[in-house]
Amino acid sequence: MKTNWLGWWILVALAFLLAGCPPAEEAKKPQETAAVATAAAAAKVEAAKVEAAREPEFDASKLPPPRPPLADTPDLQNARFRITERSLELMQEDGVPDDVIKGLSSLKGTEFTNASEFFDAVRGAVGAQALEDNQSSIVRNSLAVALAVEPAFPGSKLKLTALQPEGTPGFGAVYFDYDRSNIRPEFLDSIRANAQKFMADSSLRVTLEGHADERGTTEYNLALGERRANAVREALIAEGVSSGQITTVSFGEERPAETGHDEEAWAKNRRAVFVVTQ
Repeated sequence: MKTNWLGWWILVALAFLLAGCPPAEEAKKPQETAAVATAAAAAKVEAAKVEAAREPEFDASKLPPPRPPLADTPDLQNARFRITERSLELMQEDGVPDDVIKGLSSLKGTEFTNASEFFDAVRGAVGAQALEDNQSSIVRNSLAVALAVEPAFPGSKLKLTALQPEGTPGFGAVYFDYDRSNIRPEFLDSIRANAQKFMADSSLRVTLEGHADERGTTEYNLALGERRANAVREALIAEGVSSGQITTVSFGEERPAETGHDEEAWAKNRRAVFVVTQ
């Protein structure tokens, strides 16, 4: 009897033991699932790192528009340039390297009558890359224009008359298109009539004042005003006026005829006026 009970208890124990232990294959599944999930997460992290480090595709549409050569800027095509000791000092203050300053010093004192000629000389002296890197300072400090000198007011010891903003009555002003110094056809008759007055009286002297509107830098507008005055001068000489009767000066944007900030005002400020004396 004891043997039967002992066998029965052994059978019960084996049954409980078998019920609490899943098959070997089933026991492996949770472990394998966790390993797969961990590997997948690691793969995603690595993929994200690779994506972040990838070189972005080149998009040409995001490039800025190409800058035209400075020598081709309308305002500088016929401007004059001259490097002086003061020019070199100002360039040095702007941070132009010493070796570039040394190269430019070989051009000191030479006057260039247009931007292309000046740029060619600078490239020869310091190299194309140095010009590209420092062109703003080089151009700004080498631009040679006939700077305006404020005349004495009436009643001064010199007994000079201040220049009239709109020129001498009876001598019509010449107006120009934006950023241009070529004479418009509608002003040729006026210039021709003024030329007749100077040829009729050789004692007459005229200062041609060149002006610009407010748009652009001071240097830019001084050069543009100078070219406008010179354009009228050349037209007068072509009509027969003696060059000895004519001087020119540029005021740039400094003496506007109109103080507005719109096209109506700007059109009146882009001008060359006649200041006549005897």
